[in-house]
Amino acid sequence: MRKNSKSIDVNHNQVIDCCGTGGLGKKMINVSTSVSFVLAAAGLKVAKHGNRTATGKSGSADFLEAAGINLNESSKYFSDSLDKIGLGFLFAQNHHPGMKYVMEARRILGKKTIFNLLGPLSNPAGANIQSIGVFHGKWIKPVGEALRNLNCKAAAIFHSDDGLDEISFSSKTQLIELSKSELITHEIDPKAFNIKSKNLSDLEIDSPQDSVRKVIDSFENKFLPGKEIISLNAAPALKISCVVDNFEDGYDLAYELISSGKALEKFDEFINFKS
Repeated sequence: MRKNSKSIDVNHNQVIDCCGTGGLGKKMINVSTSVSFVLAAAGLKVAKHGNRTATGKSGSADFLEAAGINLNESSKYFSDSLDKIGLGFLFAQNHHPGMKYVMEARRILGKKTIFNLLGPLSNPAGANIQSIGVFHGKWIKPVGEALRNLNCKAAAIFHSDDGLDEISFSSKTQLIELSKSELITHEIDPKAFNIKSKNLSDLEIDSPQDSVRKVIDSFENKFLPGKEIISLNAAPALKISCVVDNFEDGYDLAYELISSGKALEKFDEFINFKS
């Protein structure tokens, strides 16, 4: 997929992508897409690669389209957005032409396929730092090994014990960190972060528009479960990017970037960006 994709050259030494494989049919807010705004607010360069959902309620492309983004902007628009505000979106269907032949079949199947794993490994901008949630724990190490073989600089790959391709606040999460070509195993316990939210059902959505509303509420400090799950999932990305030294500091920084309004500012800046 990398070889046959429409790649984009970027003028930055360090570019991060954060995404989940999907394939779980979940009805939650768009966590990794929301994390992208937090990372950009922290000063990172984020090349968010994503697609429409094949099994759930809202993929990253569905979410951003509902927020007002034109998914078919030019490569120049992406580059300008990345350069000027630290965040650009890469719509998978525009960069992997062959995917149009399987997308309808994936929708009809309505379940995870190998493409759920291939997508996160095929960022068209060649992101060299990646934070990836996988749909089953058995894929954590293989994805880590694949990223190492692809010369990824640093990565975090994870799956929660309660079955999410996210870091959960209702259970522990198993995570492998790729650092200096070594795979390091971690277990993330939400108790270490003084998180108040417990029920994943609070994060459920009915549509991409509903997801946008709840994410904005999270960024406006009106929806604590969203604020906490976004901060929790930003934590490893901030650590592997060397912004912080550990997951706890990553959570605290992400939480502060939301509390201060900087994540919301970045969201508004991205939605209203003109090349």
